[in-house]
This record gives sequence, C-alpha cells and structure tokens, in this order.
Amino acid sequence: MSAFNENTVELAALEYFAELGYRTLHGTDIAPGEPAAERDSYEDVFLWGRLREAIRRINPGTSPALVDEAIKRVRRAESQSPIDENYRLHQLITEGVPVEHRDADGALRTTRLWLMDFEQPENNDWVGINQFTIIENGKNRRPDVLVLVNGMPLALLELKNPTAEHATLKSAWNQVQTYRQDIPSVFVPNAIAVMSDGTSAAMSSYAGAFEHYAPWKTIEGREVVSDRPALEVLIKGVFEPKRFLDLLQNFIVFSDETATDKATGQPTRVLVKRVAKYHQYWAVNARSSRPCRRPGLMAIVVVVWSGIPRARARASRWCSMQRRSRVILVWRIRRLSSLLTATTWTISCSGRRSLRHASCRRRPCKRPRVLTCGRS
Repeated sequence: MSAFNENTVELAALEYFAELGYRTLHGTDIAPGEPAAERDSYEDVFLWGRLREAIRRINPGTSPALVDEAIKRVRRAESQSPIDENYRLHQLITEGVPVEHRDADGALRTTRLWLMDFEQPENNDWVGINQFTIIENGKNRRPDVLVLVNGMPLALLELKNPTAEHATLKSAWNQVQTYRQDIPSVFVPNAIAVMSDGTSAAMSSYAGAFEHYAPWKTIEGREVVSDRPALEVLIKGVFEPKRFLDLLQNFIVFSDETATDKATGQPTRVLVKRVAKYHQYWAVNARSSRPCRRPGLMAIVVVVWSGIPRARARASRWCSMQRRSRVILVWRIRRLSSLLTATTWTISCSGRRSLRHASCRRRPCKRPRVLTCGRS
C-alpha cells in the first residue's frame, strides 16, 4: 500500500469520526517523549490519564484512593487467556468496577465505580486516533485506526487500499490475526474489530472467524444505505456515541461452548464472543419500542431468525439484556429486510396460552401467531 493511499483512507475514517463528534488525534503527537505525550512507553495501549479523569468525572465525589484502586483492578490481569481477559474487561466496563474500602466507622464497604457513562454519552471522552505505535515482546506494530473511549481502545480498524491488487477484506482479516499474535494487549479491552478494503467494510468480534465479519448497511436503522462508501456507513452506523454504548452494553455476548481440540481430539471448553449484526441490532431495538396494539402486554419484541436455534438463543439474550417486560420471538418470517423497512407486525396476545405458543421452541413453529402485516 502506498503511503499516499494509506494516509487517504485513514484520514477519511478520521473525518467520519470527527463528524460524529469524536476528537481525532495522530498517534505520533501523543507518543512517548513528545511534548504532548500521553503514554509512558510504547507498551501502553491505554491512555491512563484520560481513564483516570473519566472515572473522576463520571463518579463525582470519589476519593483519589478509590480511583487508584479502580485503575489497579483494570490493570491487574487475572488470566493468561486473551479471551478471558477480554471478558473480564467487558464486565468491568459494562457493570462497573467494585472497589472495597472502609467507611468512617471502620466497616468494610463496596463501592461500584463506572468507567463509562451509559446514560450521558457526552460525558465520555471520544477519540479516534491513527498511527498508534505499539511495541510488545519485541514486535513493533501500528494499527491503522483505534477508537478510544475514556482512554480505553474499544475498537480497532484495519484499512486497506482499494487500488492495490492484493488488498482485500481477507488480507485485512489476516492482519488482525497478526496483531492478535504480536500485540495481544490491544485486544484486552476491545469490543469491536472493523476491516475495510476501501470498497467494502465489515465488523465482528476481534476473535471472530473471517466468515463471521459482516457489513453494517444502515445508519439510522430504517433504510439500507447504498449511496455512500461502506466504511462511512459502518462508522456512522456503529460508532455514533449513543448507539455504540448500546451495542457495548447490550449486544455483545460471551458464551461457554464445547469444541474439539485439534491436537488431542478431546472436547474442551472455549469462551466465544459474539457481536450483534446490524439486522439483529435493529430488529431488537426497532420492534421493542413499539407498544402492543392490544391490552394485556406492556411491550413486544419481534425478532426474526429463520429457525436457527443458536440465533434464537442469542436473540432471547439480547432482548433480556434490554430488560423489556415481555419477549415474543417469531421464527417463520424469512425476509428480515421487509420487517425493518416496510412492515409492522401485530402478534396475538389475547391470553397466556397464545403468548406461550407465540414463543414456543418447536422447530419450526407450525402455527406462528402473526395476525396482520400492515404498512408502518
């Protein structure tokens, strides 16, 4: 990739972030030894000063000692497994950091300090940064763009030149795998990985296989956007601050699963991370905001996944994370695009029996309780 084209793609990405209200920085400006340095060494992937200030701002009245304890909890690794550490940080970010201390009477108390303000997105520090050099175990790597929220690198973007013959999404994915081997610390707090070849763009968990990366095709959720660059649509669709916080808090799941060890052939436990795709995200949010048209239910969520058991389970998990009063899943609708863009579905909710039937787990449900389909 030529320096010109690489710089052009990176600057375009930073411009999209700036349009969302992010502050954009160049990694060389805050590198160790520079006048505006924010890192003590190239091994630092967090901007600790920004995280410390964010904790003070989000948790007003907190003593410096408790802030220090929260920082120590973030920094202290509890596992040698990268995915387990990612899960640990995800919990601290989304559920707060429990910190023990003694009150004036000497009693032991636990205070929960928040690293993110999920209620007021503007109270967080949003930064897009390029050319952020990281040196770890003798390996020198420079991710194209990092997204740091309150000093924590929560997203990594790997960008390729669309005019280069071998610059494809697969080569971008391969580069992410190289980063996983050479600079694993940058993925400890990571929520989302993005790859783009300039023409197309896709996102997933950083640990996802290539086939699990998928485009984000809409910005506001109602219409698929096809007249803008795919990278712009993805950045503005995913990283709008309020939406990104929603994804971070409600649409990333970890699950314990069993896989076969290739070396021994024995079953082994693996922790799998998944990030919702755009249609899953909008199906949950768009439908859950619609009140039921009949008495007896406070809210309805309609989620559509063509009868795939694992996807149905994830749908239930995401809906429950949204804390809706009741959840109804409809399996038999195959074209999600019509649900998102053109139709409003009304579900039978006249009684407990029909509610149970509407959410039954028979594969497939022989009598889905869809009553009407009208233009919204």
